[in-house]
Amino acid sequence: PEECRAIQNAAEEKGVFVLICHVLRYTNFFKAIKDIIDSGEIGEVMNIQHIEGVGNVHQSHSFVRGNWGNSKRSSFMLLQKSCHDMDILAWLIGKPCTAVQSFGSLSYFTEENAPEGAPARCIDGCPHADTCPYNAVKLYLEETNESGRGNWFRRASTHLIAPTDADVEKVLRTTEYGKCVYRCDNDVVDHQVVNAQFGDNVYVSFTMSAFNKGGRYLRVMGTKGEIAGNAENNKITVYNLETGTSREHDCNSRVGGSTIVSGHGGGDQGIIAALRDLLCGITSKSVCGIRESCDNHMIAFAAEESRLAGGKLVRMDEFMKKYENSK
Repeated sequence: PEECRAIQNAAEEKGVFVLICHVLRYTNFFKAIKDIIDSGEIGEVMNIQHIEGVGNVHQSHSFVRGNWGNSKRSSFMLLQKSCHDMDILAWLIGKPCTAVQSFGSLSYFTEENAPEGAPARCIDGCPHADTCPYNAVKLYLEETNESGRGNWFRRASTHLIAPTDADVEKVLRTTEYGKCVYRCDNDVVDHQVVNAQFGDNVYVSFTMSAFNKGGRYLRVMGTKGEIAGNAENNKITVYNLETGTSREHDCNSRVGGSTIVSGHGGGDQGIIAALRDLLCGITSKSVCGIRESCDNHMIAFAAEESRLAGGKLVRMDEFMKKYENSK
């Protein structure tokens, strides 16, 4: 948190604009939800239920074996994976977060859960290789379908553009990527919940979990209606409390495939377009300044403080005062 505020203060002192890659803001899916809320169609927002399904295999790759599995080498899970969600919730609501409470733990990807007879490395011949969804040999060496995750995993683990089987095998024998997923040095949580209060008594329930296929889902409940959204299939349904009818909202965000423009549901392409527009003097409601971004990152930091303290309530005004003058 000190470093976030230091970046903010330096940027403001120098009078420069820092564009943070909150990519969810730049997807057609979340922009559509923001537009519906701002239109008043569902009235005043009362509650939001939001789920980030990390996905079991993505968890194993990035947050167990990978770069962000150990908080001492990177940072805690909520900051690495869900700072986007803290930001998108604050953006959708449009009011400051006033208090947070969080619970979470590393419960499953631990040595105690290693199956009987599993070696330290998958490549050394695991008796559970055929049934284990985290078999590194299958995920990194054998899955090479260009339309699937195999080639991406091969490149990410070797840091090579076109790795050979020999390159991948070396990684599996010498790095964390080849270890049994239950025998790594990971310490970040694999599931966590955050309860948050925003201005005017808007309440949020957020869940981050590894134990799913993956994807983001949310329900926005207002005084006149409800929004149900599935970011995986870009489906948005709006329910009207007065008429008892529903309508499907076309958010025009069907970005598929594995090309660069499909990253984060089109959000990667969206933020580059926003940067281009900013350089031309054009802005949009998605663009986030450094102070707003820093404030929303503080929600993640405060939630982690709560989690480490066994779920104590953290008041955001008190929390932020500790870091407001960081240099």
